[in-house]
Amino acid sequence: MNKLLKLAVYSNFWVALAISCFTYLSHQELNEIPLPYILFVFCSTIGAYNYMRIVQMPKDLNEELKQKLWMSKRFLQAIIFTALFLVAALFFYIEILSAKLVWYTAPAFLLAFLYPIGFNHPFKSFSSLRNAPGLKLFLISASWAYISFLMPLLVFQEFNPIAIGEFVFRSAIVAALVIPFDIRDIPLDGEEMQTLPQKIGEKYSIWVACILMSSYVLWKITQYFFFNGSLQLAISWIIAGAFGIWLISRMNSRRSELYCGFWVESIPIFSAIILFVLSFLLA
Repeated sequence: MNKLLKLAVYSNFWVALAISCFTYLSHQELNEIPLPYILFVFCSTIGAYNYMRIVQMPKDLNEELKQKLWMSKRFLQAIIFTALFLVAALFFYIEILSAKLVWYTAPAFLLAFLYPIGFNHPFKSFSSLRNAPGLKLFLISASWAYISFLMPLLVFQEFNPIAIGEFVFRSAIVAALVIPFDIRDIPLDGEEMQTLPQKIGEKYSIWVACILMSSYVLWKITQYFFFNGSLQLAISWIIAGAFGIWLISRMNSRRSELYCGFWVESIPIFSAIILFVLSFLLA
């Protein structure tokens, strides 16, 4: 069982499932996200995350970084695996191809391509977007919110003011999911990274993550009462959010890779499962 969980996490299958579930949850709000788009998100996430690992591998291998070590032993398989999912992503992309889709996916493609690439810079703390001081948390949270909510809204529907709130609070909950990874990496990250746990410590970072998680739950409740939101969606996030806060509150730098990579990352998956069950029961 443990090997299967590691395979799901280290192959980036689990993180792709998480962002796909966020997109599925957006489908419940927007009512018009084609299935090929969700599949495109899933396949492109696996391809993009593995591409980032492969690019970082030759210059950033550390035996303590188990995911990179696992991939280094299967380097050729990782390249083939990544290529297959990128081809699949291209297939689903062509299925829904439009000028708007090309326009709004261009920034995401560019960010994914540049994120892991290192370059010479007079300031050593800024050798890549990934290592830019304080920037990683913002880039990950904003890009997840963009891909899973804002981009399908702009491509398949019309923009509305409520979308601003969803984008902001969606970014907040993704940040809540990222902070535990930064806590786990405290012993590994250089001081120049200036991650939130490095700046304010484990305890206060946990508080920030719990507050961000709570803010999204409160936003879904507010949507239900004041903006004609879905009751099932609000309930699913109340339950998943409570589970997430419990997980994050128990976080520390000694937690395992699977605690973050599987359990913390499973929060949007858990919410999607609850929503699916509620939609079936209350249909």
